[in-house]
Amino acid sequence: MKLFKRITTLMLVAMAITFISSCGDDDPPSVPGPDKNIYELVKAKAGYDITVQAIDKAGLKAILSSTNSITFFPPSNDALLAAGIDVGGMTADELKSWLEYHIVEGSYTKDNLPNGGYIKSKFLDTLNGRPVAIFVEYPAGIIELNGYQTIQTKEATNGYVHFMVDALTPLSIFGHIAINPDLAIYKTAVQITGTHRALLEAEENKTVFATNQKGMEAFLNAQSKPITSIEPSVRRAMLENTTIDGEGLFAIELSAVQTTMGLDLDITNSGKTLNGDISVTTKDIQCSNGVLHIINDVIIN
Repeated sequence: MKLFKRITTLMLVAMAITFISSCGDDDPPSVPGPDKNIYELVKAKAGYDITVQAIDKAGLKAILSSTNSITFFPPSNDALLAAGIDVGGMTADELKSWLEYHIVEGSYTKDNLPNGGYIKSKFLDTLNGRPVAIFVEYPAGIIELNGYQTIQTKEATNGYVHFMVDALTPLSIFGHIAINPDLAIYKTAVQITGTHRALLEAEENKTVFATNQKGMEAFLNAQSKPITSIEPSVRRAMLENTTIDGEGLFAIELSAVQTTMGLDLDITNSGKTLNGDISVTTKDIQCSNGVLHIINDVIIN
């Protein structure tokens, strides 16, 4: 009897080992990780050799080959030519500044890029010395940066590459207003208010608080009018009361400042609240000519 029990136990153990081994055999094979860094991926991509020449001359090969986690949005050869980028005729510093607007610190994929939000490039604006923003969205499931589509994404050993057909250009305050769907009504207000668009496109430093769709719709519903029927003086007040000339200010710097029309503005609650009851939904969008903040209400007086 004891011998029978021993044989039975050994058979059960053998069957368990066989079952576990067979389960292991069914596991899917492991997928190899990336074996090229960002620079090597761009160099291997057809149609990007002029971009590689620009990278080399700008001295950015080391950054794109490093172990630091970065994301690169390289423009194609055609994009460089269309943008008037002459690798031979430009200085290393000029090429570096231009290319740095296509580089972002951190590894970004579609999973963690902020749809309808902003990422900060390595390019520093000449007015305030801060990283200039890039607007991100993917309305059709394709990543778009400042309205330009990416065509392919590849993982590198040090981050990600999102290949582009077009080149990115730092946007002015009006450029960022125009590209963001959440500022569509505000954009219309700017466009039909005489010189205000020119002000927001001019190179001079400034700070602007743009009202989002929800805030604009609430204001227009209360007026029972479309934005095109609002009195010009009211539209002008709405825009000039949220514009500060001469300074590009981040939220942390905004305390008891005056707008173009002399209205006092004050941001509290770590940059989240304007004048006590207006929410700052997005702050510190560094543009080529100043800083844009997005708020959820209209300021008339």
